[in-house]
Parts: sequence; C-alpha cells; structure tokens
Amino acid sequence: MPERHPNWEEILDHVEAGEPDGSPVSRHLPGCASCTRLAGEIRHVFEIIRHSRLAEPPREAVERAIAAVLNELAAEPAAGERLLSGSLAALREIWAALVGDSLALGAVVRAGGTARERTLLFETDDYAITLSLTPAQPAGFEVIGQVSPRASNELPSGGRAVLTAAGATDERTLSPFGEFVFENASGAMTDLSIVLAGDRIRLDLPTITA
Repeated sequence: MPERHPNWEEILDHVEAGEPDGSPVSRHLPGCASCTRLAGEIRHVFEIIRHSRLAEPPREAVERAIAAVLNELAAEPAAGERLLSGSLAALREIWAALVGDSLALGAVVRAGGTARERTLLFETDDYAITLSLTPAQPAGFEVIGQVSPRASNELPSGGRAVLTAAGATDERTLSPFGEFVFENASGAMTDLSIVLAGDRIRLDLPTITA
C-alpha cells in the first residue's frame, strides 16, 4: 500500500511545533520531494511573519502630518465634521433603549419653578447610560452623562461621547469613570452617541425641549 501523504494542515502543524523528530511527518519528508517543498514554503512564510516589522515613521514626518491636519481644520471647520462623520461610519452601530425617563413621573422643579432637570436612563446588553438634562441659557441644556459597564468591572479606555445638535457636532472624552459633560448643548439635539471599543452606541433620544 502506498504511503499516505500528509495534508498541508498536518505539515503546517509540524513546522509550527518546531518539526519534532519521530513524528509521522518528519519520517515522511525525507522521501517526498513535493511535501518537502511544501514544508519549505511554510517555513518561509513563518520567517516573513517572524521578522516583519512596520517601519516607524520619523518624528518630523509625524509632526508635519499633524500640523497639516490642524491647518486644514482651522481653515475649514466643516472638514472636522466630515472627518468625525467618516470615522463614525466605520463603527459597529448599537442602539441603546430608553428604559427610564423622569418626565414620565413628573418634572422635578428647581429654583422657584423656572428650571427643570430631566433624567434619562438607557441600556444595552453591556452598558447603562444615564443622562441628566438641565435647561441652560439662552435656550439649551447642560448635559451630564455617565456610562457604566453592566457585563464587566471597568470601561474600555479611549471612549468618547458625540453630540449632534442644531446641525453641529461636538464630542467629549469619557473620564475613567465614564463621565462626560456638554455645558450648553442646543435644545435641538438630534443624536447622542457613545463610542467605545469599536462600537457606536446610539441613544434613542425622546423629544427634548428646553
């Protein structure tokens, strides 16, 4: 009966394991030119992976690139909004459901009945997001928010909140505790998203009026 040739996965496993002596593949290779050639190609691929390194650009090139971007944004503010919009489009989109609204229980009246705070609670499988909205002059809101993990003990780093209101987009970096503040957001809020770990969590905002 002719000897069975190992398949490419078996040869790959053999090379990845350091080509141990005494294995079926090691006994087969000396007498088989085609399998020996395949093993050599696999070794070559591993060598390329092992020695490959992305070249780090010179510091001067990095500084020039940053300066060019900042100059463009300063010359054309709308470019910043296009850049932000493009980055959000690449994220996985998740909708956070509204599960609590203090307005449904009656507005909380402050300062002689002129200012009303509204609290909203949103949830996804992984996060809970609380918003506190307090009317601010001239016709907007102070938005205080906090993102809390539900499935782990800590938030991924680098998160941010992105608010679109009255056609303009603004963003804030989340604190280590998931907190963020928009001091005077327009009453015409159309979108509020939390960007975390490759996800864009969009809040299902109710009708909000100052």
